[in-house]
Amino acid sequence: MLMFLYAIAIIMMNVLVAILAFNFEKTNRQARTLHYLHIIFFVRQGNYHEKHGCMIVIPILLEFLMVPYLFLKKIFKYNSPQLIKVSKLYITAAYTPIIFTILTTVLALNIILVPLAYI
Repeated sequence: MLMFLYAIAIIMMNVLVAILAFNFEKTNRQARTLHYLHIIFFVRQGNYHEKHGCMIVIPILLEFLMVPYLFLKKIFKYNSPQLIKVSKLYITAAYTPIIFTILTTVLALNIILVPLAYI
């Protein structure tokens, strides 16, 4: 009888751990989803994000350009107009190479494929 009670206690403790782990994972997944939806909202709107500034929209390969911005962020307040202007400048500078690369690729493909349109 004592062995049965001991086994039931261990099984119930395992069930409790499993339930807590499942609920933690579900809550963690929902939190990550809401966080990314919040950031995507700011990126789509093109707004200045108080915590991250323009860091949320700069591609990963160009993040080394953020070093001067981080110093300016320490000097100015989060909502200062100067910091927002610098943030918009960084967004423009970060996406300009991508825009030119896509534009060049599309133009090259059009030049190559236009003669094939008349065949």
